[in-house]
Amino acid sequence: MILSLAWTSALSKPPVLLDRPLNRRLFDYLASLRKAGGKLDADEMDTAILARRYRYLWTGEAASATIFVILLIAGAAREGVWTNWIVRAYSIGVVVFILVQAVVFWRLKLRLLAQHQHDLPAEVVRRFHYFKHLNWILIGIFPLVVLVSWLVAGRSLNSADVWLGMLFLLGAILEQINYYYYQLVYGTRYDWRYLMLHKRLRSGSIAKVLTPRIPGSEQQNVL
Repeated sequence: MILSLAWTSALSKPPVLLDRPLNRRLFDYLASLRKAGGKLDADEMDTAILARRYRYLWTGEAASATIFVILLIAGAAREGVWTNWIVRAYSIGVVVFILVQAVVFWRLKLRLLAQHQHDLPAEVVRRFHYFKHLNWILIGIFPLVVLVSWLVAGRSLNSADVWLGMLFLLGAILEQINYYYYQLVYGTRYDWRYLMLHKRLRSGSIAKVLTPRIPGSEQQNVL
């Protein structure tokens, strides 16, 4: 989300709603209610707002990942010297990998919302635990990638490649923290109310799923 503002599936089985839009059930119901002249109660309005937010988040992260890949391929092709792009290509790959995890997460949240459920399957939670640790491993081997680039380029380094690689890696670290530890982006009034009330950062969106839920905290964990 951080990089989205600046600019697959984790399931082992095909999702139940894979052959239809993720939010089809939810919006079919809301559309039929409006057509009948009915009014939405508070819970239904909250559900509609959440659905719109989840859809915005996953499409934003997907667009960011796509843009990064397109710009990387276009830039490397224009220069024509692929050895000058090894470091930054790796860092962009790590960023895109984390963004894809975010896309999967928000799509799953949207699916659960349409099914009137709250909790992700245990298998999916285990996958995100695995991704959390894998991300740090990928970030941590960045110096090894620089070394490989140095060897491949004949014991010389492209300084622009290294500096841009470090910049993109910083973006990957921020995304990792934002989703798996503490929320770093506060773009809604609800977010700011939370900051003002609790005087601390909220847990990251995926971090909430990986942390055992405390009774009475359901409202805190929906976003």
